[in-house]
Amino acid sequence: MSTWYKTWLKTAQPNGDGDGRPLLDDLLPWDDEEGRATDEEREEIESFNREERERLAKRRILRTTLPPGDYYIGDPCYLQALKPDWDNFVSWTDELPREGIFQGRHIVVDSTAYGDGGFPGSDGKTYGVDSGLIAIVELKREEKSRHFSKPFGVQVGQGIFVFGDITINTRGNIE
Repeated sequence: MSTWYKTWLKTAQPNGDGDGRPLLDDLLPWDDEEGRATDEEREEIESFNREERERLAKRRILRTTLPPGDYYIGDPCYLQALKPDWDNFVSWTDELPREGIFQGRHIVVDSTAYGDGGFPGSDGKTYGVDSGLIAIVELKREEKSRHFSKPFGVQVGQGIFVFGDITINTRGNIE
């Protein structure tokens, strides 16, 4: 069994949204100093990659416009304003993607493509995720806010998050 195939198998951690395995192309090169993949290993990995692409393609895309204001962008579990009511928020997000008003705040939330991790944004920031979710949450002038001076477009789904001029890709390189 090749080294990278063992690594791919080791990363299989159930996360409630697929089995958590990354696409191998994002993890390791096909060949390493310890050998080449067998034909069976390559076929299993390619089959998994095809299934992941199909699973992501079936996820609904939500598009909306939010009003001007201050917003938090990131994992909602890090937002102090939601912590006192976290259990209700988690219940509110049972069906994803979700848009609405929670605690009097505009919120748009969806799950990442593969669960937790650090995901690069087009703004140069890395967005850490521990709840498997990324959200945009209207704030009342709190820390870590991003100000939008006019209405802006939001699109979430299939592991891609667009908040105005910020894009966060949680899918990795699967195209």
